[in-house]
Amino acid sequence: MVVLVAPMAAMDAQKEKLKSEGRLSDDNMPIHRPLVGDLVEVLAINHGGDVEIPQLWMFANIFKQGQQNTWVTALRNTSRITQPVSVETEKNGELVVTTLNGLSSSVLIEDQIWSSPQFQGSGDIVVMVTATDSSWVIPAVQSSCRI
Repeated sequence: MVVLVAPMAAMDAQKEKLKSEGRLSDDNMPIHRPLVGDLVEVLAINHGGDVEIPQLWMFANIFKQGQQNTWVTALRNTSRITQPVSVETEKNGELVVTTLNGLSSSVLIEDQIWSSPQFQGSGDIVVMVTATDSSWVIPAVQSSCRI
């Protein structure tokens, strides 16, 4: 079990899909919780590179250990899987490319990124998930950066 980061719009789209199918219920939704802004953390199962986002009813046995313990376990697994995180800074210092092991959106929950010198006092940032193994993290104040 791991944690992915997704836009709340993805959860809204899933709700609309289930509603149109007449299957809207909490049990049919992915397990998620707010992260920051319009982003949510989503519990997922990692199958060696492929990620499955199961519905709540599929986690019934896992949740017997308690929902808080499940999140703690998933976050620990995510950190273990995404290590080592490779942070590369381009010559102008404006762009950091982060390479993860198939869980690119999870860069947002990695303390190693936010505690790196590149982001100390930089204010807002922009994160662009470019592939399952790569994210670009850019200080928003650096408008000269070209993607």
